[in-house]
Amino acid sequence: MGLKAIVVVNKIDRPQARPEYVVDKTFDLFADLNANDAQMDFQIVYASGMNGISGTHPSDIKDNLKPLFEEILKLPMAKVDQGKPLQVMITMLWRCLKNDKFSIYSCGGIAM
Repeated sequence: MGLKAIVVVNKIDRPQARPEYVVDKTFDLFADLNANDAQMDFQIVYASGMNGISGTHPSDIKDNLKPLFEEILKLPMAKVDQGKPLQVMITMLWRCLKNDKFSIYSCGGIAM
Protein backbone atom coordinates (compact mmCIF):
# COMPACT_ATOMS: atom_id res chain seq x y z
CA MET A 1 0.00 0.00 0.00
CA GLY A 2 2.97 2.32 0.47
CA LEU A 3 1.41 4.28 3.32
CA LYS A 4 3.44 6.49 5.65
CA ALA A 5 3.21 5.82 9.39
CA ILE A 6 3.61 7.77 12.58
CA VAL A 7 4.89 5.62 15.42
CA VAL A 8 3.54 6.71 18.79
CA VAL A 9 5.50 5.42 21.77
CA ASN A 10 2.89 5.64 24.52
CA LYS A 11 3.25 5.55 28.31
CA ILE A 12 6.47 7.56 28.11
CA ASP A 13 5.78 8.88 31.62
CA ARG A 14 6.24 5.48 33.26
CA PRO A 15 9.47 4.85 35.20
CA GLN A 16 9.97 1.55 33.36
CA ALA A 17 9.49 3.16 29.91
CA ARG A 18 12.03 1.95 27.32
CA PRO A 19 11.47 4.26 24.33
CA GLU A 20 14.70 3.35 22.52
CA TYR A 21 13.89 -0.37 22.78
CA VAL A 22 10.36 0.21 21.48
CA VAL A 23 11.62 2.23 18.50
CA ASP A 24 14.26 -0.43 17.68
CA LYS A 25 11.67 -3.22 17.82
CA THR A 26 9.27 -1.17 15.68
CA PHE A 27 12.01 -0.60 13.10
CA ASP A 28 12.68 -4.36 13.06
CA LEU A 29 8.97 -5.02 12.55
CA PHE A 30 8.80 -2.62 9.60
CA ALA A 31 11.85 -4.33 8.09
CA ASP A 32 10.27 -7.78 8.59
CA LEU A 33 7.15 -6.48 6.80
CA ASN A 34 9.29 -5.37 3.83
CA ALA A 35 8.55 -1.67 4.30
CA ASN A 36 10.12 0.58 1.68
CA ASP A 37 12.76 3.21 2.52
CA ALA A 38 10.21 6.00 2.90
CA GLN A 39 8.18 3.89 5.32
CA MET A 40 11.28 2.91 7.30
CA ASP A 41 11.91 6.64 7.86
CA PHE A 42 8.82 6.92 10.10
CA GLN A 43 8.19 9.88 12.36
CA ILE A 44 8.18 9.09 16.08
CA VAL A 45 6.04 10.79 18.71
CA TYR A 46 6.56 10.02 22.40
CA ALA A 47 3.42 10.40 24.48
CA SER A 48 1.29 9.58 27.46
CA GLY A 49 -2.27 9.62 26.20
CA MET A 50 -3.73 9.35 29.66
CA ASN A 51 -1.76 12.39 30.85
CA GLY A 52 -2.22 14.31 27.60
CA ILE A 53 1.50 14.91 26.96
CA SER A 54 3.61 14.35 23.84
CA GLY A 55 6.77 15.31 22.03
CA THR A 56 9.03 14.37 19.15
CA HIS A 57 11.93 13.51 21.48
CA PRO A 58 11.83 11.84 24.92
CA SER A 59 13.65 14.80 26.46
CA ASP A 60 11.28 17.38 24.90
CA ILE A 61 7.79 16.43 26.10
CA LYS A 62 5.13 19.16 25.96
CA ASP A 63 2.21 19.34 28.38
CA ASN A 64 -0.29 18.76 25.55
CA LEU A 65 -0.87 16.55 22.51
CA LYS A 66 -0.08 19.30 19.99
CA PRO A 67 3.14 17.59 18.76
CA LEU A 68 1.13 14.46 17.93
CA PHE A 69 -1.56 16.41 16.08
CA GLU A 70 1.08 18.38 14.15
CA GLU A 71 2.61 15.12 12.90
CA ILE A 72 -0.81 13.81 11.87
CA LEU A 73 -1.44 16.98 9.84
CA LYS A 74 1.83 16.39 7.93
CA LEU A 75 0.47 13.14 6.48
CA PRO A 76 -0.95 13.21 2.95
CA MET A 77 -4.66 13.97 2.87
CA ALA A 78 -6.99 11.11 2.05
CA LYS A 79 -8.77 11.06 -1.29
CA VAL A 80 -12.45 11.64 -0.61
CA ASP A 81 -15.64 11.76 -2.59
CA GLN A 82 -17.65 14.64 -1.15
CA GLY A 83 -20.83 13.12 -2.60
CA LYS A 84 -20.59 9.99 -0.47
CA PRO A 85 -21.37 9.66 3.26
CA LEU A 86 -18.62 9.73 5.86
CA GLN A 87 -17.09 6.35 6.71
CA VAL A 88 -14.76 5.82 9.64
CA MET A 89 -13.45 2.80 11.51
CA ILE A 90 -12.05 3.29 14.97
CA THR A 91 -10.09 0.34 16.31
CA MET A 92 -8.11 -0.54 19.38
CA LEU A 93 -5.64 -3.39 19.70
CA TRP A 94 -6.32 -5.19 22.96
CA ARG A 95 -4.35 -8.00 24.54
CA CYS A 96 -6.35 -10.38 26.64
CA LEU A 97 -4.24 -11.01 29.74
CA LYS A 98 -6.03 -14.28 30.44
CA ASN A 99 -4.97 -16.08 27.26
CA ASP A 100 -2.26 -13.69 25.99
CA LYS A 101 -3.99 -13.32 22.61
CA PHE A 102 -4.50 -10.13 20.66
CA SER A 103 -7.90 -8.98 19.40
CA ILE A 104 -9.10 -5.90 17.56
CA TYR A 105 -12.19 -4.19 18.89
CA SER A 106 -14.13 -1.61 16.91
CA CYS A 107 -15.83 1.05 18.95
CA GLY A 108 -17.03 4.61 18.93
CA GLY A 109 -19.10 6.68 16.57
CA ILE A 110 -19.60 10.13 15.16
CA ALA A 111 -22.60 12.30 15.91
CA MET A 112 -23.55 14.87 13.30
